[in-house]
Amino acid sequence: MKIEDIYTNYLDQEFLKFGYGSFTVSLKNQFVQMISDRKSLPFTSITEQFIFEYHKELKQEFIKLQCEEDVLTGFTASNGHVYRTNRDDQTNMIGQKDFLNDHPEVATVKWKTEDQGYIIHTREEWLKIYLEAFYNKMMKLEKYNQLKEKIRLATTEAEIIAVDWDSVELPVESEEPEEETQPTE
Repeated sequence: MKIEDIYTNYLDQEFLKFGYGSFTVSLKNQFVQMISDRKSLPFTSITEQFIFEYHKELKQEFIKLQCEEDVLTGFTASNGHVYRTNRDDQTNMIGQKDFLNDHPEVATVKWKTEDQGYIIHTREEWLKIYLEAFYNKMMKLEKYNQLKEKIRLATTEAEIIAVDWDSVELPVESEEPEEETQPTE
């Protein structure tokens, strides 16, 4: 599912932005029927508690998709260049790092930037960019986990609505990462 998929439905848009409590009686009935159809459940089984849990589920999916889009968008490295980080780019970076580990004699890496095309990096520069890309992704995944937890712990509709990807800043990265681990979602 993509963010656009969630936002193609007017009721979902309104639900995520303003909550079920903001709906008129007519919109509430339409929304309950929509959820009933989606979940293949009888109309009468869609209670306010069910809607509250559905709100959490939909908001978590929305935040997850925003995180994925943010990760795949890329980042600006400390050298001022913009690097892509789509799935292929991430795989290629891992492959390049493995290649450098296997071939310590390699002194330079030619790598594509979004702002200047292919440029030559020293081995050390490229490994620093690799770590920056890795930690950039890790910070975004940490942000996602924090927001997901806020949604999980929410006890009111207002708390769910208040969770917003763009209003939370990424933690500041340290200059020298302590240890490298593999990211998990």
